[in-house]
Amino acid sequence: MERKPFLDWARHSPDGYSVKWPPIIAAIPARHFWDPQWWKAHWAEAIFANPNGNPLLGAFDYGLEHLISQPAYSFDPRPDAAPNHAWWKGTTGECSWFIWAYQSLWLPESLLADDASRQRLANALFVGSRHSGFELHFNKGLAGATPDAIAAAKDTSTNPAVLTAFALAIVGDSEGPAYPGIAGHEPSVDDGRQAAERVERCMNELRAVAPNGGEYVSESNYFEKGFQQSYWGSNYPRLAEIKKKYDPDGCSSSTMEWARSSGALTVSPSSERLGSIACVIKPSFCWCSLGLPLLQTIHAPRVMDGTTGSGSRDDENRLDRDRLL
Repeated sequence: MERKPFLDWARHSPDGYSVKWPPIIAAIPARHFWDPQWWKAHWAEAIFANPNGNPLLGAFDYGLEHLISQPAYSFDPRPDAAPNHAWWKGTTGECSWFIWAYQSLWLPESLLADDASRQRLANALFVGSRHSGFELHFNKGLAGATPDAIAAAKDTSTNPAVLTAFALAIVGDSEGPAYPGIAGHEPSVDDGRQAAERVERCMNELRAVAPNGGEYVSESNYFEKGFQQSYWGSNYPRLAEIKKKYDPDGCSSSTMEWARSSGALTVSPSSERLGSIACVIKPSFCWCSLGLPLLQTIHAPRVMDGTTGSGSRDDENRLDRDRLL
């Protein structure tokens, strides 16, 4: 197959693709990616790099940084807010959102190996898109990484599927701010169930071409039935042995169990009605990677069998210790 720069190829394929706005490619030091104060002072340098210290380009960057506010972060407008109380502008809609369904799947590089595989992938993406929208996060797969990076990733508990994945597919749906138990602001249960079904149908199309893709635990299905294999893959037996040796009583069985015992996790009557819908509510001025609280409230539906109408009251109001490692 002929190889050519991606953007040139897209521009010269008007029958299949269009470029709606000029793409911007920025280089950002990883140590400053979650540093909102750095963005305030240096955002222009990330887009208009000046590695050789060109004085004219330096003056241009300086002018932009002082005339135009940085484009990446929104800041807590309250007068007593700490300077690191900020969140990505693109995720403002996630503040206090109600998640109806959320699933992920690593897509292996083998799907790009030849024309037949690429056609299978394209077909799956198209058919899946008839059910639900999705995103491909190319920064969350390690296919093509350096040997050092692969070796380091192998030394973690993450599902080894990430090592040969070219992207992480994420399928989800939600509604805006909704609060179980607050009259007039309740989540839409019927809409949520329908959305969860659409997400499942979309993901099934992708799983058909990546049956062993696994799932990224930090962006995964709360009700994943085969979580052991999906989250950890071949690492799970070793993790189970380590847990059995160092935590036989399940003291640290899961962060969810800690969240429940500390009061951060609650089960409300309205969430019990949701069955297979998970709800995560984030406070308005929080974002996880800035050292702020990640979870304000997690409403945990009946988790014993993923259905409503079964299980005792005790079962409904506790998290199965064996469900999460």
